[in-house]
Amino acid sequence: PNLDQESVNALMEVLSEARHLNKIIDQLLTLAKAEAQTLPLNLVPHSTSQFIEDFAEDASALVEAAGKRFVQRQNDEMAVAVDSSWMRQVLFNLLSNAIKFSPPGGKIELSSRQDEKSWRLAMSDEGPGIPADQREAVFDRFKQLQRSSDDSQGSGLGLAVSKSIVELHNGNIRCGE
Repeated sequence: PNLDQESVNALMEVLSEARHLNKIIDQLLTLAKAEAQTLPLNLVPHSTSQFIEDFAEDASALVEAAGKRFVQRQNDEMAVAVDSSWMRQVLFNLLSNAIKFSPPGGKIELSSRQDEKSWRLAMSDEGPGIPADQREAVFDRFKQLQRSSDDSQGSGLGLAVSKSIVELHNGNIRCGE
């Protein structure tokens, strides 16, 4: 209570950095467990359409708060056994990147469809895209694409974590055009 404003500002900066480091540590632990196949999965059959509707409600609020538009396209119904909390984490990681790289007022789309016997999710945005020679590398640890207008720094772990979680579900993740 007796700190001057400069000290309060310095303390807030230290706390912010500590939270950022804590997030990186959590992501590294998740990634290590996923890669060692020791990340506990609670695989339970879920309705894909209900799962997507629930996610879309939260996603829409986050996207709109960032000054962009969220559109849920196709939402086929099927039952899949997934760990819903980890799959939500994957979708939020993808959404976070889409928000970060989409222009102001840009559109972020999500579609969920049944393709033969598999569940296919696709998220797209109106950002600048990823060069073809970097599309596989974005899933590597600590790999980040820079954006000149973005002051925030991520950890470069979100997509690596997402890839590991998807692979634990016997799926695959890739970056399109």
